[in-house]
Amino acid sequence: MIVVYSPYTSPRLTYTLKTIFNRWLKVDVVVYTDSQTVIAHESPCKIWYAPEQGGVAIPWIFNSSFLEQSEGLKHKVKLRGEGEDVHIFPGEGMMSFDVFAAVFFCISRYEEYDHSNPDEHGRFQAKHSLAYRMGFLDVPIVDIWRNKLVKLLIDRWGVDPFTSPKASCLLTVDVDNASAYAFKGVTRSILGIGRALLRMDKTLIYRLNTLFSSKKDPYLTYDSQWAIARRHNVPLIHFVLCAGLSPHDRSLHPKNSDFHKLIENMETEAEVGWHPSYSAFGNLAELEKEHQRLCAIASNRIRISRQHYIRLQFPETYRQLIALGITDDYSMGYPDRDGFRAGTSLSFNFFDAVANEETNLTVHPFYFLDTYFSERKKMSTDKVMPIMKRYADLVFKYGGEFNLVWHHRTFSELQPSWKGWTRALDNLLHYATSK
Repeated sequence: MIVVYSPYTSPRLTYTLKTIFNRWLKVDVVVYTDSQTVIAHESPCKIWYAPEQGGVAIPWIFNSSFLEQSEGLKHKVKLRGEGEDVHIFPGEGMMSFDVFAAVFFCISRYEEYDHSNPDEHGRFQAKHSLAYRMGFLDVPIVDIWRNKLVKLLIDRWGVDPFTSPKASCLLTVDVDNASAYAFKGVTRSILGIGRALLRMDKTLIYRLNTLFSSKKDPYLTYDSQWAIARRHNVPLIHFVLCAGLSPHDRSLHPKNSDFHKLIENMETEAEVGWHPSYSAFGNLAELEKEHQRLCAIASNRIRISRQHYIRLQFPETYRQLIALGITDDYSMGYPDRDGFRAGTSLSFNFFDAVANEETNLTVHPFYFLDTYFSERKKMSTDKVMPIMKRYADLVFKYGGEFNLVWHHRTFSELQPSWKGWTRALDNLLHYATSK
């Protein structure tokens, strides 16, 4: 057991210590506000978390009092250094900064409660994050701090009570559009052909072949996705959009019988998760309808999700997911950058900084989207592979979750920017699972 002295207790401190020690390092932790209780405690594993050392021979971590707060969301913080050497809430002590406050600041996404300067989809932009501005977005800074803390404590205590996290690998596929042309009905098909003719779209031939010959719809690539997951023995999740038609939601209609059959087939090879639609974002009543529709189609109640377009607003989005019975969300990453949005490669519970309480929603981070590289950056797989492998190396080094995000349409390789991405995924999984 780890015994911590702090001049105060608070929900934020309790949450942070539980996340670091209980969740990630598998060791119990208790906090006392009475210093003599800590000094007299029989455990050799003690931490003095205070503004000053106090003249005791116990490892001292500087306490900035940031975690004592319970109101207000001012996120301006003091900084020292940059990149991997950044110190948030700098001070003295054996870490030279308030490591617990810094971890909380990162994983709570405290800075994202400020909704100013969103992009056109209402999303917090990576370029406004402290991690981007201070040059540590591309490293799991929280995991780095955790390892430094562990080494210093073991050295001071002379014992090692910790169990290091074990890395894992997961393939997730966003099914934004379950089919490209098939099963969409006469009206949608005619309108699609008309638009393709007006634009002289090169995919018109695929559309016509799918609709009027026996050629397979180019998006019906589920077999190859399942084969890749089986080959590398990794779990697979399909996050399925189940919503009406809108400019940003283009999948099959929820009442479409062929759509139902596709989901039934998905469940034989993968877990099915919910992809809350763009049009229902922020509307609890509409989100509930979508969720109920998907649950009615699937054989099990859906309890996992990832936001379509990675649209997140704190704390509203996660509050709504919790209200609908979602237990795990996989939206913690940036759509407009690669990197560690929460500073860590490990999962953690969402802390509602307005209600000032920990929730039971587990947040699973990801580090890049296939479409960020292929569609936004127009990068070839040859150039991207070293970047993706670097992320794999970092995640496995720190025992994190290597959660891969591919899009269903990418497997079709219908567009030039998608060419080679199926093979790239296969190669990346081989690299990651061989570590």
